[in-house]
Amino acid sequence: FEQIASIKVIRNKQTGLSEGYGFVEFFSHATAEKVLQSYSSILMPNTDQPFRLNWATLSTGEKRSENGPDLSIFVGDLGADVT
Repeated sequence: FEQIASIKVIRNKQTGLSEGYGFVEFFSHATAEKVLQSYSSILMPNTDQPFRLNWATLSTGEKRSENGPDLSIFVGDLGADVT
C-alpha cells in the first residue's frame, strides 16, 4: 500500500509487549479519510470485532502545523500478536 508513510505499534517500555494500539500515517489526508471511513465497519482479521479507528491526536512533543491536514489514524483494540 504505497499511500502509507509509516505504521507504528505502541509497545510497553518495560516489557516490550504491545499496548494494543498503534498509528498509521498516510501521505495524504484524502487517503487517510478514505481508509478511516472504509475500514471502520470491517472486522479485524481473525477476530469478531470491527477495526477501532479514529483520527490520531498529537502527543506532547510532536510538532505539526495547526492548519495542516490530519494524516494519521489511531488503531485500537489490537491483539498482542499484531506487529
